[in-house]
Amino acid sequence: MRKAEQGMDPNVDYLRQLGYEARDVSLNALGKWLIALGVFIGGTALVTYGIFKLFVAPVVPGAEQRPGITVPLPPPPAPNPALQPSPRLDLRKWREEEDEAMNSYGWVDRKKGIVRIPVDRAMDLIAQKGLPTK
Repeated sequence: MRKAEQGMDPNVDYLRQLGYEARDVSLNALGKWLIALGVFIGGTALVTYGIFKLFVAPVVPGAEQRPGITVPLPPPPAPNPALQPSPRLDLRKWREEEDEAMNSYGWVDRKKGIVRIPVDRAMDLIAQKGLPTK
């Protein structure tokens, strides 16, 4: 505790002024709450057990047992594993094809007159003409 010469009065309860609780938890109320919680959990367990018994048919000795839900078996695996033998080479080839498509001229649809132009050229055209407005 700080001394009085540091500006704090030892006779003043500063914590109570700040809003701290001045008393402990009521054990009586805590006990009642725990008992109510136990009764609630027990009641829920009984209701759940009753619902379970309602929906599950009893087993009769000597009666034919039907299977429940049948789950289809997964398809058999392919005879040869479908592996990618050289993923780095495949990725390099794909990137080269993409770069070629993005940096060259070509026909998209010759009948409709649609062509592909390099991205840099398309950006220059947009910078010159601008984008259409509403």
